[in-house]
Amino acid sequence: MKTLAEFISYANTPGKSFTFSSSGVGSDSQLWGELIASSTSVKAEHVPYKATAQALSDLVAGHVPFSTFTLSSTSPFLRAKSVNGIAVTARERLADFPDLPTFKELGKPELVGTTWFALSGRLGMSKDVVNKINQAVQAAVATPEVQARFRRDGLIAQPMNAEKFTEFVASENSRWKSLIERVGLVGAQH
Repeated sequence: MKTLAEFISYANTPGKSFTFSSSGVGSDSQLWGELIASSTSVKAEHVPYKATAQALSDLVAGHVPFSTFTLSSTSPFLRAKSVNGIAVTARERLADFPDLPTFKELGKPELVGTTWFALSGRLGMSKDVVNKINQAVQAAVATPEVQARFRRDGLIAQPMNAEKFTEFVASENSRWKSLIERVGLVGAQH
């Protein structure tokens, strides 16, 4: 499968069992897999693994037909051509992977988004400390060395202040809530 159309056609082959791997129940890779399956009207069974490395190994070996992971996890496999990239969830094509279309380009704007990472502190931290840490992190992220490493790994830095981050988390919670409820992850045990 090299295109979204091929992916949909393959997944909908009558009598075919179609699965996807993730790094565990409730992981971002499960959520993205579930969202991609529902957006493309593909029926796919989730196969949770204990770690990304295990799930990727089975993808590379052909034991599962698809997975959704961060580009930082999959870029070595994409470069080695041991897996096919179909699309990225980024808003725009990535400079180091210009041949990978975005889902938006493929007519699936609901599949635009990111797996995000954040630096957080304890509740009640003073605003001054939060701002100092935020400024230090933003300065570090802006260095050419960090930018080069991020770009190589398919990461896009989007530094935010504490207020913007709080708003972002609220919007992400709202975005994923219905999917989490629909696939039965509310109260799921890991």
